[in-house]
Amino acid sequence: MKKALTSGEKWLFATPISLLFIANVAAQPQKSAPVSLDISPSIEVRAMEFSPEGKRLAAFLYDTVKRRDFGVVYNLATRSQICELAAPPSLSKGEGNYYQSPVWSPDGTRIAAFANSNSSRLNKIAIWDAVSGANKSDYLYPITVPSGLNANIHYSPDGKQLIDAELPPTVYDVASGKRVKTPFAGIYAGMGVRQLGARNLKLGLFAVYSRLGLAPTQSKDNRVRIIDTKTKKVVWETKIEVLLGSEWFGDVLCVKGNTQKSGWQLTGKPLLLLWDGKARHPLPSPPLSKGIGDVSFNPDKSTLAYINVTKNTTSLTTLPDNELVAYDYRKTRVLWRYHRPNSFSTAEWSPDGKRLVTVNIDRTGQNSVSVFDKSGKPQFESIPASSLTRWSSDSKQLATVQVRRIEIHRF
Repeated sequence: MKKALTSGEKWLFATPISLLFIANVAAQPQKSAPVSLDISPSIEVRAMEFSPEGKRLAAFLYDTVKRRDFGVVYNLATRSQICELAAPPSLSKGEGNYYQSPVWSPDGTRIAAFANSNSSRLNKIAIWDAVSGANKSDYLYPITVPSGLNANIHYSPDGKQLIDAELPPTVYDVASGKRVKTPFAGIYAGMGVRQLGARNLKLGLFAVYSRLGLAPTQSKDNRVRIIDTKTKKVVWETKIEVLLGSEWFGDVLCVKGNTQKSGWQLTGKPLLLLWDGKARHPLPSPPLSKGIGDVSFNPDKSTLAYINVTKNTTSLTTLPDNELVAYDYRKTRVLWRYHRPNSFSTAEWSPDGKRLVTVNIDRTGQNSVSVFDKSGKPQFESIPASSLTRWSSDSKQLATVQVRRIEIHRF
């Protein structure tokens, strides 16, 4: 979800994030020692993603000496580099390029990513051969809103199409790069939509809002509206003064916000609204204290985890107290809480829903990544050099970034 802008919530989403080692954690042994992928001291890891079968890792890196972004593919069994991803020919020779997170095709033969060149100011969708690293194609990515580098894409299940996350979202043919269709085109007329478009292709629903974030708006009646894309009718709406983020998790729409603001400061009550898109009715909201951080939904379709700010702060040099909460939104009950005197920053369930990884920050600037089982018992702790973590699709591997290496932890 998106970041809030109170001083406490700024700490929740600060990057690079630093975190505290949890003392006296009864750690569960991993199946084997972590696999280390060595990288140069001058290299920063910007993004990474496991291949569908979990035997390779694609990573976008930044060379702080040569000042260039580039991509590589690693073989996890041999701990070696398979290939480097060639820079798209229409962009510059690597300097000033930027790549969004790598996206694997379902069969693992290709890697796609949003690509941008600061020098030529071109926005592209680039596709690479995952074995040779050769650039298969790159074609213009027509940005329709000023979202800059926050664009992302994903493959269709058959791998023949790419779907973007712009407003409105567009489907592209992988082979030709041509637009196939724009599923939600024309939906915005009369809605005052500017920056938000959380869409659910499966349910044919689209959530829109007149303004995202704390920027001043002329509207005195800010509302989140859910639109049926077939009938073009609003099926649900609710008033919300400040919207901080909106995202579909399966059939459930999650909306984060606040009831009031003063200038750029959140001064009201935090909101975490849930709406069941399949049943088409609101779900009970979980209990909140002073603020809301990251939210992650378990694939069991009943559990979510969220970071609840229990004590806010007005100082940017002081971290707020918060807790990690697991909540059953079907039975409307808190399953467990894990409080710590420092700050949880992110939370993400593994794809199988058995584990939850969190990134944390303490008052001394120390990083840590913690893994909990579904019952809330700490299982594993690592002190990384970055807040970046990634689960493999089978949930058996977790990638973290250490100094001069990427570590693959196996469970």
